[in-house]
Amino acid sequence: MKKSKTKKNNKSKYDFDNNSSKTKVKVRKVLNIPRTIVFILFIYILVTSAIYIYKEPVHHYEITGNNYYSDIYIIRLLGLENYPSFVSINTFNLENELKSIPLIKDAKVSYGLNFTLKINITENEPMFLYKTNNEIALSDGTLISNDGTISNIPVLLNQTPSDELTDLAKNLQKVDKGVYYLISEIIYSPSYNSSGELIDDKRFLLSMSDQNQVYISTSTVENLNLYLSIIANDKITSSGTLFLDGDSDNHTFKAHSTTNTTSTEVTSQMIPETTTTKVE
Repeated sequence: MKKSKTKKNNKSKYDFDNNSSKTKVKVRKVLNIPRTIVFILFIYILVTSAIYIYKEPVHHYEITGNNYYSDIYIIRLLGLENYPSFVSINTFNLENELKSIPLIKDAKVSYGLNFTLKINITENEPMFLYKTNNEIALSDGTLISNDGTISNIPVLLNQTPSDELTDLAKNLQKVDKGVYYLISEIIYSPSYNSSGELIDDKRFLLSMSDQNQVYISTSTVENLNLYLSIIANDKITSSGTLFLDGDSDNHTFKAHSTTNTTSTEVTSQMIPETTTTKVE
């Protein structure tokens, strides 16, 4: 007899239970209204603040370090007179613009608080007018053409070797302004001994506005900072010539003679070297 085939039902009750447990249950999300409102307000404040800052013009210019150029001149030179948008200003470009001016050695432009633009300038100061070439010697030793806009600086009257001229300009910037402003004229005046041999080819004679004259060398220019104290301490009341072309501990003052008599000397550790001068 043939055995009858019976179909086995492979699905058990346990399979049914497992399939039912895998059924996904959808949970409805509820919108958090307070949190959403806070987020929208945050975005709104952020965007409006950005627009405000972008459109807000410069409120104030803080300019320091300038003596020969006025604040107004610098503002107009940089095209800032109409107070442009604060964040639209390119500080790097402004710095390069300032540095291209011969009388400005260095410049730093930065942002400040309350929409303030800070401009700090280090000037390449004009030290004297070189009359021979009608040029202005700057504190870094360079020469620029005299356009007549710079005044009230000393005048170097005679022809001077370029190295000595450069050294004089660089060293004069180390002199206190109270003494520097007393200098009216300068003469290149190298010294020679009695045999005509050159002793000091870096020496200059300065004419001061108080009627005194001062000898200096390019290496002793800073001795000029002692000028006022020497006049006071030595109680010098008459005009004369002060020799500051030695070291800072030695100086000699020779009063100008008002008659044909020998001039009077006031000496502090007098320099023994006797020199004569040829003025070209």
